[in-house]
Amino acid sequence: MNSGWTRGAGVLRCIGDDLKLHLFSTFCPKAIGLKGRRLPDTTLSRAIILELRRKKPGESVEHFRCVDDTELAELRQRQLRWANDNEVALEEALRARPSLPSGFENRLGDNWDLLLAIADVCGGEWPDRARDAAVRLEGTTDLSIGVRLLADIRRLFQNRGDPDCMMSATMVAGLVEDPEGPWAEYSRSDRPLTQKGLANQLNKFRVYSDTVHPSPEVQGKGYKRVKFVDLWERYLPDNTLPFPE
Repeated sequence: MNSGWTRGAGVLRCIGDDLKLHLFSTFCPKAIGLKGRRLPDTTLSRAIILELRRKKPGESVEHFRCVDDTELAELRQRQLRWANDNEVALEEALRARPSLPSGFENRLGDNWDLLLAIADVCGGEWPDRARDAAVRLEGTTDLSIGVRLLADIRRLFQNRGDPDCMMSATMVAGLVEDPEGPWAEYSRSDRPLTQKGLANQLNKFRVYSDTVHPSPEVQGKGYKRVKFVDLWERYLPDNTLPFPE
């Protein structure tokens, strides 16, 4: 799944009676349908997520028949014709790198490069419409769970006046108090985030608990704010909270 995100990537398999290794290409677009977002972070970060909403009682939609009919065949032919006619222009647009909306760095920008290049080649209203769609989709899409945790921890520190440190128990209590957040039902058993779960997530960023002193008379296991500052600058560079209070 993840290797197919990069042109030229593939998987090795033994074929034939002599079991010779052969590289099978995995590069292609993929559509994954599922309830919720229980995919590895490495897969989610390579995905553009389209959320479906339950229709209202008074709404009606046309039933989609999963049949490869003449309409779909015509659509494929038109897409192939457009790709063939615009191959050179699309290569030039990709080589020049399409302009990206603010905040679309690294993998997020890579996810949208090709789609925005196609929109630029189409011209007219499509470049603006594509970038507007990108901002709207990514603005309503959860960041990876690890980055979401960094954002929520920053919020906890800010709401408490940016103390030098915070006890693990205090941090977990603050994270799970939002019943609609991801931490109130964090595990597959729908149990709240624990101090162990917090430590496991932060260990991925090489942030480890220390003995901290929130006040002269209180000490225990927790996290120093200084350990997060560099991560906040790297993963949340605009210094804004990406999730509503």
